[in-house]
Amino acid sequence: MSSWAARNQVLGDDLERLHAENYGVHGVWQIHRLPGGRGWLLGRDQVARVLKTLGIAGVRRGQITFTTRSKSADSYPAYKVNRQFRAEGPNQPWVSDITYVAKWSG
Repeated sequence: MSSWAARNQVLGDDLERLHAENYGVHGVWQIHRLPGGRGWLLGRDQVARVLKTLGIAGVRRGQITFTTRSKSADSYPAYKVNRQFRAEGPNQPWVSDITYVAKWSG
């Protein structure tokens, strides 16, 4: 075993212990900050590589945001125009399609 591999083994054991001490929720950024006071001089990418070989990852919190929620066909209102867009007189259906309105006020 090379000295580099031996150092990574000892470092991996220490990082694994730090991860367990912090309830197994810290990721690379937080664990990278911890060993500074323990005598290790580490780069963030080195910490990331060692954690990846150990299979350790931080906990991701939060929910996935869905910006579009599809409706079922039953929830749409009834289509009453039936593609007849001619208004024969007042109080008849009006149809328009406005996609953008420029305003001077912003």
